[in-house]
Amino acid sequence: MDKVSRFTSANRKNLDLYFSYCRNISRGKDLVHSIHQLRVVSRRLANYFWVLKHFVPANDYDVAYKSFRRIIRSLGKARDLDVQMGILKDSHPKKLPKKEDASLKKVQQVISKKRDSLSDDVKQEIKVSLQHRFPKRIKKILVHLNKKLKSLGSSKIRDYGKKRIIKRLHALLGFEYYVNRPEASKDLHRLRIQAKRLRFTLETLAPFYDHQYDLLTAFAAGVQKQLGAFHDHEEWVAFLEEKKSKTRNTAQRRFISRLLEHSKSQKMKCYREFVKIWKSASHKRIFDSVLYKK
Repeated sequence: MDKVSRFTSANRKNLDLYFSYCRNISRGKDLVHSIHQLRVVSRRLANYFWVLKHFVPANDYDVAYKSFRRIIRSLGKARDLDVQMGILKDSHPKKLPKKEDASLKKVQQVISKKRDSLSDDVKQEIKVSLQHRFPKRIKKILVHLNKKLKSLGSSKIRDYGKKRIIKRLHALLGFEYYVNRPEASKDLHRLRIQAKRLRFTLETLAPFYDHQYDLLTAFAAGVQKQLGAFHDHEEWVAFLEEKKSKTRNTAQRRFISRLLEHSKSQKMKCYREFVKIWKSASHKRIFDSVLYKK
């Protein structure tokens, strides 16, 4: 299979996965896993269209890119609550004293209630995506796009792709100032988003570069992972602090305080790992090898 065919085939598989996960969610099947995977594959599809934006008519681009972005947004809050439930599960012993176990269940109930309230919004977005018109339109857009790509050939796509990779890398490096500032959590969150976009762009275009960007891809994935966990713990800390401020029960406050201590510690552990990854990439001049290598 030639490089262009591998490139377009990978995206067709992502589209098939997208509709498969949509059907699972609409049927209430394996919800936590399906929601997480649908967000991932939606990001890959949105990124595919971003990478190839200049080869897609404006109206078609709006239909494709904006539709996938809307799904990503609708699933975001549900995913965050699933992560919080996971953090809660991992942050305490399996067996708790009776009072602390009661406190745990109350926190779980709050999260579960919020999670359940999002179900209708998520299912409505999924329903739109499964309507006949959208699948037919998106597949038609891809047929025309794939024909265009085959007419261009791998060499031209490779040259064009590098420009898109460099654009993503410049966007990421625009946040380098905040690498050594753990208190700048909002900017570190934006940095993580740029790392994620760079990673997806590199993975999308990988068939054209024969492992040339493997180090940069691993770097972007590492940054995304550590800052993602950093952000998840920060959101969890904010939730717990709000919960604690509204709780008068001494046993519950003590239990929440212990959860807070654990999550703050994990948050900083993730931050330190992120800094190591960034400094290692700078030392190896990974950025320069992309920006200045012809």
